[in-house]
Amino acid sequence: MFKPGPSLVEMGVQRLLYWPDGSRKVASKSHPMDIFRDWTHQLAQALVDKYNDDHNLVGDFAYQLKEVMRCQAICEGDVLSLYYHINFTAMAHGVDHGVAKLFFAELTSIKGEHEQLVPNCLLMLQPTDSGTCHGCQNNGSGEHMKHPNQVFLFAYSHVKDAFLPYGAPKSP
Repeated sequence: MFKPGPSLVEMGVQRLLYWPDGSRKVASKSHPMDIFRDWTHQLAQALVDKYNDDHNLVGDFAYQLKEVMRCQAICEGDVLSLYYHINFTAMAHGVDHGVAKLFFAELTSIKGEHEQLVPNCLLMLQPTDSGTCHGCQNNGSGEHMKHPNQVFLFAYSHVKDAFLPYGAPKSP
């Protein structure tokens, strides 16, 4: 006798919620997300490795990624000009007794056969940093994303009335 299989809707839901190996994709309190499959975690880990290489930090002085705080994709000028701002925390056991430090990075998306993210700016923020970024404000994360005070350190988001292709409200 014929047994009906799952409907197309059920199969679509299954595909959205689970990886091909059967583990859950979507984070919840009972099923936390596998951070190694999260692209923002992988991006932040690569940035921490770059920061350590650029500053010749090894052993106890090398920073280890702790948490990705926020990642904002921003279009400025036209739909093809995409860049990202990201905040993450990292700590080094041999520096400041293992206290987590907040970092900021700006990356430009370069389209080709594969998208490449090229860092324009990667630095450790100071507690007093609270720079203005019109791109993050225009996209709704201005008060949550931390930026360096010196706006010349990052390349984009200096235009207050930037083009917003997805209809987000502009900052006042």
